[in-house]
Amino acid sequence: MDSDTTLSEFYHFLEKERGCSYHTIKAYQNDLSRFISFLPSNISGFDQVNRQAIRGFLASEFDNGLTGKTVARRLASIKSFYKYLVKSEHVSNNPAIHVKTPKVSKSLPNFVDQKVIERLMESPDDSTPMGLRDRGILELFYSTHYTHGSPQAQYKDECVIISNLWLRATDWDPIFYAILLQHI
Repeated sequence: MDSDTTLSEFYHFLEKERGCSYHTIKAYQNDLSRFISFLPSNISGFDQVNRQAIRGFLASEFDNGLTGKTVARRLASIKSFYKYLVKSEHVSNNPAIHVKTPKVSKSLPNFVDQKVIERLMESPDDSTPMGLRDRGILELFYSTHYTHGSPQAQYKDECVIISNLWLRATDWDPIFYAILLQHI
């Protein structure tokens, strides 16, 4: 299968049009090279790949001991590639469009012991402005169930009253930095 030119065009598209990072493109290259090397020799072009070939590849990846998360990422790479091939008119149909993504197991969140939370909440020095700020930030995060992976837009431009402090989420700081506006 003479695929080098088509793949190079796709990687160029990922970099220039979609703004993908170097590492993302490397992941696509790895996923697609594994897929292409899996395909039987009688398939000479991307237009000859069918849904069964894609499903066979995913099954072989599971048989090789890969996790559902990895196999799902490989399928996402194949789907993106075929979406590009259809859009750029290299192929007329997308065999990956109806292949279902494997279930990805989710782990339970880690919980912090209540005593650790209490020690953390008592650690800022309330007699200083910085301590008050830190205490307010901690209480805000704790009371809103904020986690590192939480969507930050939901806090944008909201005012919250916690422990007699006015706090406002600022939109200029991407890691959600709360500032003390005034004492009540």
